[in-house]
Amino acid sequence: MVYTYMAIFRKEDGNSDKYYAWIPDITGCIATDTVFDDAVLQITDALMWFLLDYEDYDRPIPEPTPGFDIEYEEDDFVWPVTIDTDAYRSMLSKLDFAAIKDWRDDIVALAIAPDSEFITED
Repeated sequence: MVYTYMAIFRKEDGNSDKYYAWIPDITGCIATDTVFDDAVLQITDALMWFLLDYEDYDRPIPEPTPGFDIEYEEDDFVWPVTIDTDAYRSMLSKLDFAAIKDWRDDIVALAIAPDSEFITED
């Protein structure tokens, strides 16, 4: 299913380079980052997981508010975020989760036992 929601981006006051992003129609769907482009990616990812959760648990999916009806402050930036949950599920089905688990287990083993076979000295 394809969904489009409006995201609001706000730069933190002061000298900070932090951007806050949220989807007003999805309570709790928020993201932050120090780079605007990364904040866009973060809020897109957050929205994806919220929508997948709604679909997986047959929860009602909130209707998107049209962009011209979104309330925001003068310095905010409003941007549409489009999510295709079917395409994402298709991509997930092609991943080799066994290989990912093996890789994760190797990283955990390295963190727990730093003198293990994974470290070589010159």
